[in-house]
Amino acid sequence: MDFKFWDKYSYFSTPEEEQKLDYYEVKTKFQQHLKIATKIALKSVGTEEADVMHAEETFDGNLWGLEGSDELYGDDRNNVIYGGSEQDGRDGEYAHLNRSEHLDNDTIRGGDGNDRLYGQAGRDRLFTGNGDDYLYGGIDNDALIGNGAGKNIYNGGVGVDAVIMQHYDSQNPDEVWEFMDVGDRVFLQGDMRDLTGGIARVETTLWDGNAQLPHREARTQGDFYQSTEVKNADGHTLFFIEGPTENGITIGWNAGGMEVIGNDGDWNGAKFVHTERLTGIQEWGDQHWRI
Repeated sequence: MDFKFWDKYSYFSTPEEEQKLDYYEVKTKFQQHLKIATKIALKSVGTEEADVMHAEETFDGNLWGLEGSDELYGDDRNNVIYGGSEQDGRDGEYAHLNRSEHLDNDTIRGGDGNDRLYGQAGRDRLFTGNGDDYLYGGIDNDALIGNGAGKNIYNGGVGVDAVIMQHYDSQNPDEVWEFMDVGDRVFLQGDMRDLTGGIARVETTLWDGNAQLPHREARTQGDFYQSTEVKNADGHTLFFIEGPTENGITIGWNAGGMEVIGNDGDWNGAKFVHTERLTGIQEWGDQHWRI
């Protein structure tokens, strides 16, 4: 039946017929809205294949890649992005033995906004973009790349991870957490190296338990909390090494970065040692990422 909305009731002689039409219209609109909402929601969740997903196509700006080596892009909102596949009860501590090393290697780009990016399983690349971002590599060997303005926190998680700092913000120095695994590496590139001249000295405070609170939020893993301020020759803070340490870690450093080079010392916390040579980015990739 073809009629215009404003004269539809002239076609019905009883209230029951009018009620049936009203019900049909409400049901149809609900189904249409449900289809649209489902379509939008599905854009937030990936598949078991290699997906390319954009936060701007979603309702809330959040993405979950699931399986596959995905490319996930944030937008100018405050995104929460998971690369997948998460370490769960099925895989547990043996996840790295049960997967191909190329199965779930995600590329995640934060875009603008204050984002939280989680690589989870696989050898992932996480890019900050602009904004105050938190990057968590998860299990396996990851690269966390600071390529935009803002104050960022880098947490490599389990595995040998690279933090690549390309942008320098003198007012909001970045922080590196959980810098403990032998081979963990901070590379200074771009403005972070060219404008600052690189690392010239480090200033460290070791906190035994929580007897005295450090200048940043205290993490509770382990007995010792170490806060290290990394500076250039002018005394400007480039970034912080923050968080609990295992006993006896040796961190080598020079103007171009820092690297965990040992973990068999008999002292508490981390010891920083100047060295002429650290692993280069290509060599690091060959050793730990096979790139």
